[in-house]
This record gives sequence, structure tokens and C-alpha cells, in this order.
Amino acid sequence: MIRSNKLVASLIKLSSIIHFENIQDYKIHLASTDGQSEPLDIFLTDKKRWIGWNEYKPQTNAFNRKYIISFVNVYYEKDTWLFSGIYEVSDIKEDRYVIHEMPLYNEFIGRLKVNLKFCGRNRRLNFETVFDEMYVKTILEEPVKFKNFKNYNSVSVSYADLKFIIDNQLPDWHTALQNIYGVYLIKDKNNGKEYVGSACGGSGIWNRWKDYVTDGHGGNKELKKIVNDKGFEYIQNNFHYTLLEQILNTASNEYVISRENYWKEVLLSRKFGYNSN
Repeated sequence: MIRSNKLVASLIKLSSIIHFENIQDYKIHLASTDGQSEPLDIFLTDKKRWIGWNEYKPQTNAFNRKYIISFVNVYYEKDTWLFSGIYEVSDIKEDRYVIHEMPLYNEFIGRLKVNLKFCGRNRRLNFETVFDEMYVKTILEEPVKFKNFKNYNSVSVSYADLKFIIDNQLPDWHTALQNIYGVYLIKDKNNGKEYVGSACGGSGIWNRWKDYVTDGHGGNKELKKIVNDKGFEYIQNNFHYTLLEQILNTASNEYVISRENYWKEVLLSRKFGYNSN
């Protein structure tokens, strides 16, 4: 059982504010990128997928204790991990753990950031091996929310991210994307194929990408074929959206189309991708 004092902390040991009756009952999960996805983004946007990250069972029985304490890597802050829940392991299947979220210190989920300098490959450890090396960085007043819009040069999001942005009409993203025209890239992570498109008129990039969130294809013939053949779920699991070029919303439609054609030529998306025109 964990006990905790509620305070906003400077750099003090985590062990000074939380205590365990039996630390040997706990494993720690340090969730880090798998090379394709950032678990922090999944934690913030897709509860079901986040649970799946904790349920995953490698060939070794990594979570061989009663409880899992889960921390997710804050990839844009050095050596920083965000508390993301405590889970009880109720059963072990061949390919996964059956886990249940515990109602323990839920008020700290998404708020408690700790500092841990960790460079090992194993991300599922006996908690006592790192507990004394963890320092409280801060306890936020509110839980971490989806990443803020930074700038037009770094707009690159998964389908799950985009759906979260659109469905919640995140103000900074909405303001930024509705006020520009542009050329964008949709990448199929499963086979590497690319689709280049553009947006002009109306509410710019925002409305165009909203169409993709709604049906996966936005009316495009080749993308519609993918939805029909493989299902909408294929789009949701594999498509990634990137802004290639920001264009002022005063530009003519002809200019926007010319820039779209330029990028199709550069990326050879007609020959090797999903563009047919």
C-alpha cells in the first residue's frame, strides 16, 4: 500500500513522500518509445491503447509481481517520467497480462513528474532497484494535457492524435490550422506509401483534416479504396499526417495546386504512393 503527502515538491527523493508496506510486491514500467509511437501521446489520447502498453507480455515474464507502477517518458523533457497509474496483475495469459487499474493516488496521475536518469534497455524492473534514484521534479496543479501546438514546421501527428485534436477542438491547434492553406503528407506506416494533398478555401487545413478523421479518405479515390478493402481501422492504426508546407490563406487556388504538384514530384507519390493524379 502506498501513502503520500500532498505537496508541490522541488527536487526531493520520491521515497520521502511515498512509502510501501512491501516494495517487493511492485514492478515499475518505464514506458518509452517503441520506435513508432510515443507512449506519452498514447497515454494522453487513447486510454484503451495505453492499457495495452501495460498489458503487453514479452517472452519473459517481466511483470511477475502483484502490482505495476507505471511511468511514461516525457520525451520532450530530459530524464523526466510522468506517473500514469498503478495496476494489479490479476492473471497471466500466454501473450498478455490481465490488469486492473487500482484506485490508488489517482489524483497524481498525469500530475506527478519524477526525474530518473535511466539508460538501460529493460523497461520493466523491480521497483526497489530504481526507487531511491527517483526524484520528484514537480506535482502539477492540473494533469498534463495533449501537447500544445508549437509551430507549423513541426506538425506531424498520428490518426489518434489528429482525432483527439479535432474531436476536442483544441484551441491552439484549431486557431493555427484553420487560418492557413497548405500542402500535407499522409504516410502509411505499414507499407511506406505516401499521399500528398492540399487545402485551400474554407477553414484551410483544419477542415480538410477533419474530413480524414470522419471517414478516413476525405473523398479521395485511392484512399477510399483502402477504407473499402481494409476497413477504417486500417487507417486509424497506420496513417500519419504531416504538414509539408504552410501557405498564406490569401494565396490563389492555382498557386496551392502548383505547390501540391511540386511535392508529388519530389516525393514520387504518383509512382510509388497513393496519388493517382
